[in-house]
Amino acid sequence: MKNKQANQILRAWDLAEKISGGELDKKAKWFSGDIRKTAYQKRESGTINEKISQNNQSSDQHVTISLLYLGAYKKQDLRDSIQNIHFRDTEMVQNRDPAKGYSVALIVNSDWSFQKIEVPYAAYFYLKLRQENIEEAMHGQQYDDFKSQLSQQLEEVIDRKRADLAECLALANQIVLKTFKLAGTRNVGQLRGLFQIQDEPPMLNSFYTEDIERVLQASADDSLLLKYLGLNPDIATKQEVDQNRDFISKLLDVENLPDGRWPGPEKYFQSLMQQVAVNVIRDKGPIKTDLKTVNGPPGTGKTTLLQDVFADTIVQQAKVMAQLEKPMDGFRRIKPIELFSNCKYNAYELIPALQGYGIVVTSNNNSAVANISKEFPSRNKIRQYPNENREKQDEYRTQLEEIDYFSDLANRILETADSWGMFAVPMGSKANQQKVFKHINHGVLKKQ
Repeated sequence: MKNKQANQILRAWDLAEKISGGELDKKAKWFSGDIRKTAYQKRESGTINEKISQNNQSSDQHVTISLLYLGAYKKQDLRDSIQNIHFRDTEMVQNRDPAKGYSVALIVNSDWSFQKIEVPYAAYFYLKLRQENIEEAMHGQQYDDFKSQLSQQLEEVIDRKRADLAECLALANQIVLKTFKLAGTRNVGQLRGLFQIQDEPPMLNSFYTEDIERVLQASADDSLLLKYLGLNPDIATKQEVDQNRDFISKLLDVENLPDGRWPGPEKYFQSLMQQVAVNVIRDKGPIKTDLKTVNGPPGTGKTTLLQDVFADTIVQQAKVMAQLEKPMDGFRRIKPIELFSNCKYNAYELIPALQGYGIVVTSNNNSAVANISKEFPSRNKIRQYPNENREKQDEYRTQLEEIDYFSDLANRILETADSWGMFAVPMGSKANQQKVFKHINHGVLKKQ
């Protein structure tokens, strides 16, 4: 980017992200003898190829893995190195960081064969900083090659035929300690890990760093990003809403109320500031802007107000659909797509008037996204009355059942039995994407 101040902010952000990861999960357990024995028995009970074959029989089955932390160190040591080596600052730090870091996360399959490793950039940064290679610590030009070479070494050790698993893991840890020059650190030989994990392992690196690096290398400034960083000189559209009663009054005028609302109990309306946020997000007020933010601590209703945002979005698209003479008028055919060899698929896309109503929900917190993609389609989220009332019929649920918005398909994708419709699906990973496409196409897609 050309903007000097934006570059400074982004580089500081990039550094903070790089050194913030690589901490031991609080749920990690010590690697005890019983687990080693169990793991060894599992490994001896079947070959790797047999296990892979079993896992591929059904792409919807959860795959169990385990994760071991190798090369433990104190995160405060990393911070001390940054202070002393990078900034040449020797002042004593009063609030010491008690967190433990790790150099390598070793991920193994259910039979304890090698799957892959993850090297937190924080550990690589710590190594290069102690080697006083500040340029490489900051930019990581050799990071991928370093990770690839270490991965080959550890794979050879873990997958040794007929070798004792405990000895393999001990040797793997020694390789990591030597590579990261941690041999003199206390208690580095002890191993902790997460065992029998289903689905995706916990996030091991910040996913912001690659995006930040890409933005820094961009040849032109992005106006939306500058606005996000507070550097856009045009502040005419910036409003402090909290105490601006005149603005709130105009924004909440009856004419500005959204057409759609989430089907919940009638007595439970959005709070004042929640409704303000909904109206601003839906461009119902006097100010139109392409960037909106809603801030608040956990439990203050941020996810709840999203329900009304989604509801109004659906209603606006439905109003366009109501103008069509027949359903197929909402689609236009595009050129056939070759899914795989000798198999072409006649594909259609929405007409331009129906595009732009989709919403991508993304977060660095998997549970937050799961709340939306899995809980919102649940029948439990649709209620006409505050409590279950058997004497009154819940018309909201009755109408949704009559509409039947692909509820069977939603149940298969979400692996549940109470979906009211195909409202949202998790697609954050390649496995989830393949799963959705497979069910939508009735099993036509093959795993690539």
